[in-house]
Amino acid sequence: MSTRSTKQKTDTPSLSDSSVGLVSLPEVESIVEKAVSAAVSVIRTEFQRLFDDLASRVNSLEGKFQQFEASELGGKSHHEITGLLTSLSECHSRLDFLETYTRVDNLIIKGLPEMYAETAAASQCIDRQHEHQLSTSDATRPSW
Repeated sequence: MSTRSTKQKTDTPSLSDSSVGLVSLPEVESIVEKAVSAAVSVIRTEFQRLFDDLASRVNSLEGKFQQFEASELGGKSHHEITGLLTSLSECHSRLDFLETYTRVDNLIIKGLPEMYAETAAASQCIDRQHEHQLSTSDATRPSW
């Protein structure tokens, strides 16, 4: 003999409950539109902040780079590079001359007596040394 009722009360309203109002489609669209608008606004603000930070960093680096170029160190580096390129070019010229000079001994001329070939090679060597001395003395001689 049970005196309890089998029907239990629920705390959540059901669709058939008249106290709960349904949300219409235009209201849902309005809520979604407001949420999307708020989200876009937040994202736009964050991206603008990040962009401003990056722009300030780039401007700072550009300023530092311009100061470096204008500084004495930047000028010295440019002059040093120019000097090194000139020196490198001179070294290439000397290397080409030395390679040519060493190849002279590798020539074999058939029909020439050995004595004549040695005399010709020695005179060419003396001529080249004389030309080299003249070219270096012209470079060191002051122009008046």
